This record gives sequence, C-alpha cells and structure tokens, in this order.
Amino acid sequence: MTHTSLGIWPGLLTLALVAACSDKGGESGTTGVTDDTAPTTNNDDTGGTTTTDDTGGTTTALSYTLEGQALDLATHDVAAAGLCVVAFNADAAVTGGDPVEMARATVAAGGVFSISGVDAKPAFGILLSVRDCNDEGTVVPTATPVLPSTYSSVVTGNTISGLAAFSVSAAFGAGIDGSLAAVGYPGTIATDGALMGGVWDNTYTPIDGATVTGATTVFYQDTDSADGLYSTGTSLNAATSAAAGSLFLIPAAAVSTYSATAEGYTFGGNTLGSSPGSIVFAPIIAN
Repeated sequence: MTHTSLGIWPGLLTLALVAACSDKGGESGTTGVTDDTAPTTNNDDTGGTTTTDDTGGTTTALSYTLEGQALDLATHDVAAAGLCVVAFNADAAVTGGDPVEMARATVAAGGVFSISGVDAKPAFGILLSVRDCNDEGTVVPTATPVLPSTYSSVVTGNTISGLAAFSVSAAFGAGIDGSLAAVGYPGTIATDGALMGGVWDNTYTPIDGATVTGATTVFYQDTDSADGLYSTGTSLNAATSAAAGSLFLIPAAAVSTYSATAEGYTFGGNTLGSSPGSIVFAPIIAN
C-alpha cells in the first residue's frame, strides 16, 4: 500500500527536535528469531512481522519505504543524481545523542529517491539528509524533518510517497559562509551548523516583510549576491524578501521555539535547533 503525503510541505510544519544529522550513524537492520522448529509468522497491530519461537518469545520486524524528490534550495531545481538520501531516527538526538541511520538510497534522475528498509517509527521524527555518499564535498549535509504523523499508520510493506529532501550545494554553502563573513559573522556552517527556512502563508507562498522570532540575530536572504546574501549595501536585511523565497538563516541555532511576525498573519511556534556541519531546513508556516 502507498501512503501519499499531503504534498511537499505539510510534513515540515513543526518538529520537537534538538539536532540535525551528524555523520555518525548506527547500524540498522531487521531482527528476528530463527530456530529449528519452523516458526509461525503473522501480522501484529504495528504492521510488523511477529515471529514466535519455541520459548514463546516474539520479535517484530518493521520495514517500509520512503519516496520523494531531492530538491536544490538555491536553484529550485531537482538535486543532482548520485547523491545519497539518508533516513535518520531522530530520537537519540533529543537526549543529546546522535541520530541513528536507518536506511539510505541514491538519488536517481529527476531527483527521485526511494529509501526501502526503514525499520522504525521514531517518536520525535525522521530526518531526511541529502549528502555526498563518499564525502566528495559537492554538498553541505542537510536535514529535512518528517513528522511522526506522516508515518504513524504505516505497516510493513507500505510506501510513503510525496516527500521532499532539500539539498544545499557546496557552492551555495560557500556563498552562505562568504555572506556571513561580509556582515561580521565569525563562524562557518561547517563549524557551527545552521537552521534555515522560509516564512510562508498556508498555501506555501513566501511572505514579504516577515521577521523571525526566537533568536537574537536572524539573517534574511535577498536576491542580490553582489553585496552578500544577507545585506543591502552595508546594512543587514531586516526582514524576509518574497522574491528570495522569504528564506532566513540562523547559524548555530540554539534549541528554542521559533516563530514569525508579519502584518495580517499569525504563526505558531516550532521547537528546532541545529548542530555543527549541517543545515536543518524547516519553514515557518502561517496559520
């Protein structure tokens, strides 16, 4: 059975999540019990396969597929074929650990990916990370959150489609670092990480003139890179630009509740944060 998500953006609205993907991933796999007595198999209420051995013990093996498209944030086009999309279990990050890799796939033509063998329903969400498969240095690792409600009802063999995983090229990452340096920021994405998003209305249209709350300094992107992405002349941009997708960036984003203000709109709050070396992408959507 295929579950189609409610479009690209609804799975990104909120996520109580403290960190992005690190380069550390745990080994994942399917557990089962094998003995000489030909175990019996049936479906349990979680959709996993339950195997019973002669001691009465049971184990549940869940396996489903995540499908979607990898998209380049700078070009608004599909991401390059040959990149990897990794599905991370975010639960460990909530207690200060590293997200655990569950499964991965290679981006195909048209940005399409299909990650089979996802073996858990994390309580705090899944992170879809677009990254180089072998650290070739062509992209900055990213993390796109997927809400637990997106996969709460899946059972073994199901496919969730219509997901998005966002990619940041190394060139765009360098442009971000250069633009931050131009306005006096001393760090880099590689050392500090960042939270990135857009401020959009409930049709996912960029909102002009919005400001983000939850951080002391927020960098708002414009369309003129000649003087840096985040400044006009020598002055920091003070609000979002719809022409630039209403994108904002918060380097070294602390775990906090982030929201926005804009005339004529109301917003809820998203609990988010970032970790070194990667960019978490999560838009702020008006009610």
